[in-house]
Amino acid sequence: METKEITKLLSSLAPLKAANFRLEQYQTDPKAATEFLNFIKATYDVSGKHVADFGCGNGILGIGLLLLGAKKVDFYDIDEKAVETCISNLKTVGLCSDSVFKKDVFDIKNVKYDLIVSNPPFGIQSNFDIDSFLKRVSALSDSSFIIAKDNQAISELARTYGFRFGKTIEIKVGNIAKFHSKISTEIRAQIVYKLGNNS
Repeated sequence: METKEITKLLSSLAPLKAANFRLEQYQTDPKAATEFLNFIKATYDVSGKHVADFGCGNGILGIGLLLLGAKKVDFYDIDEKAVETCISNLKTVGLCSDSVFKKDVFDIKNVKYDLIVSNPPFGIQSNFDIDSFLKRVSALSDSSFIIAKDNQAISELARTYGFRFGKTIEIKVGNIAKFHSKISTEIRAQIVYKLGNNS
């Protein structure tokens, strides 16, 4: 599927109706998601791969990978509303919705993925532990692409787990808290990734 078609489909997906500020549910906008997917496409062959989307939100990243040819994507989120929205979006674009799970990634057992993708919390408002998260991702897959906060500390931490810097992207986020004065703003983020020997 061509990039323009994918972007159009991703733009049609429903956002989370009530994003949880405490969980830092800053959703990946279609433009940023397309940039992320294009980077993966240029770096890794997703065709026929079993993929996991951690902290899937409305499912935009995993759905994009299915459109690019992934064999199967397991979607995980700890928020019930995110799970419901993801299932609805999969049905909207005519994809299978039986692999969406309300589950913490630290509770996933007995599975090894070909690829993991994620846009996890940046740890600005939450106590999200990016160190433990990267360690967990590395245990569940040899190849992964993560959207992370763009700062030196995160870059150095990612390198300790074998991740490389990919590129910087701008994520457009909407107003999800009462004290946010702007309708939307852009957050500078970085793509960090690692590739296994069989990638």
